[in-house]
Amino acid sequence: MEQNYDLVVIIVQQRLEQKVMDAMEEAGAHAATSFYAKGRGVRHKLGNWGLLIQPEKVVILTATHEKNTLDIIAAVKKAADLSSPASGLVFSTKIYNLEGIFKEKI
Repeated sequence: MEQNYDLVVIIVQQRLEQKVMDAMEEAGAHAATSFYAKGRGVRHKLGNWGLLIQPEKVVILTATHEKNTLDIIAAVKKAADLSSPASGLVFSTKIYNLEGIFKEKI
């Protein structure tokens, strides 16, 4: 049986956590898991822009039916202003096996 689910991964500054979670829910995400992380790159500044990168991040994960993935990504991009340099990132990946949750709800 084919399963059509994606994992959406969001990494943003901690101060944006609630705003992003609210936007995800409005876009069709039914649940999410978040945890705090600290980022570090080769440099503490972002290239030519000279912006300081805030190391305190939140990582948010949500499993969703593939029909909701692009809406969730668009909502996160807008809520976290991901078009700005050093503001975070969002991506999705295919889930090949999903067990242990009520799949009809996602």
